[in-house]
Order: sequence, then C-alpha cells, then structure tokens
Amino acid sequence: MASIFAGRFCRVLMGAAVGLCLLSCSEAMALAASSPPAPAPATQPVASEKPENPYASLHWQKGPCTADLGAHATIAVPSGYAFLAPQDAKKFLELNQNPVGPTHHYILTPDSGKWFIDFSFDPIGYVKDDQKVDPAAILQTLQQANDAANRIRAQRGWTALSIVGWKYPPHYSRADHRLEWAILAASEGKNFVNCNTRILGRSGVMSALLVDNPRHLTADIAAFNRLLGGFHYVSNQRYAAYKTGDKIAEYGLAALITGGAAVAVAKTGLLAVLLAKLASLWKLIAVGCAAVAAYMRRLFGRRKKSS
Repeated sequence: MASIFAGRFCRVLMGAAVGLCLLSCSEAMALAASSPPAPAPATQPVASEKPENPYASLHWQKGPCTADLGAHATIAVPSGYAFLAPQDAKKFLELNQNPVGPTHHYILTPDSGKWFIDFSFDPIGYVKDDQKVDPAAILQTLQQANDAANRIRAQRGWTALSIVGWKYPPHYSRADHRLEWAILAASEGKNFVNCNTRILGRSGVMSALLVDNPRHLTADIAAFNRLLGGFHYVSNQRYAAYKTGDKIAEYGLAALITGGAAVAVAKTGLLAVLLAKLASLWKLIAVGCAAVAAYMRRLFGRRKKSS
C-alpha cells in the first residue's frame, strides 16, 4: 500500500473531495464523536520518556460508539475500530506525510491499523445525479492530468506515478446516492489502490477514501462497505431533503472523479498551483499501511493488556 496513504491527495483538485481520481487531478493529489474522545492512560507517553509510538499520543475514540462527521453526518464505530476527530486526524495524516489543508478530516481504522478510511465533506451544494458516467473518457482525462503532474514531480526530483487503469470502474447507486470507483496506480514497480466513495447529500458530498494494500483489497472492501452501512446524514442533510432554492453544485458525477473543483479554479488562473499540489501527492508510496499497522498493533495491543 505503499503510500497508499498516498493519499496526499489534494482534495481540492478533486472537485468533491480527496480522491484517487485526480490522481491525475483528483485523487491524484493525494488522503466529534457523540462524547469527546478521552486519552487512554495506558498509552499516554510519560513526560520523562521519549514516546516510541507517535500514534499513541492521539486521542483515539474506541468503538462501539457513534461519531460525528462534522455537522452533516454520523458514522457508527463498531467494536474493534477506532476513530479520530479532525485535530487528531490531521496529525495522523501528517505522520504519514500527507499535507492537510483547511478541510476537516476524520479517520476510522480497525485496531490492526492495516487500513483506514479518510472521511471529509465538501460543501459544493446539491449534485444532480442525472449525468451518465463514461469510464473510458474519465480515465483518459485522469491520465492526461497525471502526465502534467509527473512533469512537476520530475522538476522536484520526485518519483513518477502512472495510472494503470481502473481497479473498479465508476459505479453510481441511485438507491443510496453513492458514487464508487478505484484506480490502480504504480510507482517504482509497486502497485497500489485507493478506493473512493462519494456520498451525495443535500448541501454537498461526503468523501470516504479507503487506503489499503492491494493484496488485501477484496476482503477489506467488504469491511469498508459494512462500515458505510453505519453512515447517515442528519435528517435535514439527506439527499432527499433537497428543496427548491438550495445551492446547486456547478458540476455533476463525472467531475467528482476528475476534479471538478480544479476545473472551476482553473478559471481563476490557479490551476498551476493545484497541479503542483497534485504532484506532491503519492509521495507516500513507501510508507504504507505496514508502518501504521505496526504502530497500531503495539498501541492497541498494549491497551488490551493494561485493561
């Protein structure tokens, strides 16, 4: 998964939210609770000791519980999982070399730390879902954008990234207003996948990005989908709660994958800046879930012993 945390995704590029999509421009760039999280005494570093686990200082909220994803939605955190609110989620992403902008992120991960989900909300307005999605055309757009990003990576001495193709082509479910896709990318001979889900709401779109090792993807996607079953917009933010006069998004489903926001920003002359950010994503390819999993095993393993 090499840096599948590669999420350095610049959510800005994606029009909707962080996404592998803009890998080329979207994912390319790229990566509270019902009761306030309380630090676990057993894992807090002693002042006189040098903390050996940077993840231990984060305020993990252990399941089972219900966590707030901002003011728009909630997510059920089952037993065996842990959740981070924005302040600590930002630290988590930075520990994995993922620069985080002003957008609030929320992290949900199993105690094993083998993978995680990055949630973030983009208040772009109500996205009309009547647009047909053309996977071939979208992939071509992503690859072209990624070529431009690779030129910037080269200028900075960074490793090039290639978009191999769809791991799972875009699919939209009208029943739950979810747009899903996964892109297979490669760098330095290593493959990695980021699975993206966009959940449409009344005033914007919630991004749920699964960062995982391709070897475990099939099993972990099943767990990912079960967790999304516990996602709910608050009543007045559901897609069906739309009323005439609400803000309408400037783009549709396809742009949620290719980075509609980037298109809009390009009109202001800032596209070069976005491409630069996009090029910085994916540098995490070598850090991956393995390092985080090791930390998490020690962290939660210790908690179990102490309890």
